[in-house]
Amino acid sequence: LGTLTNRFGAIYLQSGLFNTNNAMILETTMSNTGGTGFRFQNSLTANGTANNDFSFLYITNTFNPTSGAARYHDIMIDTHIYQTGSANAISAAITLRPTISSAVDYRAIHIDPNNEQNATNFYAVYLANTSGYGIYQDSSTTPNYFAGNLGIGDTTPSFKLDVATDASSTYSANFFNDGNNDNRYGIVI
Repeated sequence: LGTLTNRFGAIYLQSGLFNTNNAMILETTMSNTGGTGFRFQNSLTANGTANNDFSFLYITNTFNPTSGAARYHDIMIDTHIYQTGSANAISAAITLRPTISSAVDYRAIHIDPNNEQNATNFYAVYLANTSGYGIYQDSSTTPNYFAGNLGIGDTTPSFKLDVATDASSTYSANFFNDGNNDNRYGIVI
């Protein structure tokens, strides 16, 4: 769709040929039995050599502003949720639900930027101001690992754990274990 010159793919869209800001719009109404706007279903058997990439969805774009404050997003999800009445199901912008029969090194989300040093401010993950949780993990048995320094209230931590606050009426940290046994400690060094 558009101008096809040395393009390879089942569908190729070139939005510059349309008098619109959208290369494609999908508008659908789903019933109470569920549905899918887009569904990609594929089967891949590959014995590739090292560093071969296989992707079901691949996005490559170029963004070259010279002035102004235009914002760019490879993917933008702008969802409006209106749950009313007795509706109480979970809503999510992105749900990852893999079925893993066997995997050596599986990562639900893998962030591997190139040339991040060229950005004035680079954040692999940036959570904007929210009234809810920034990160919530509901499993008490799942470990977490941070290779570098961790700062709480400190944007330039110098230690493995750097906790700082400027509130005069509160402590910087509170370690408490209410295990209700004789061998309970708030912190062990």
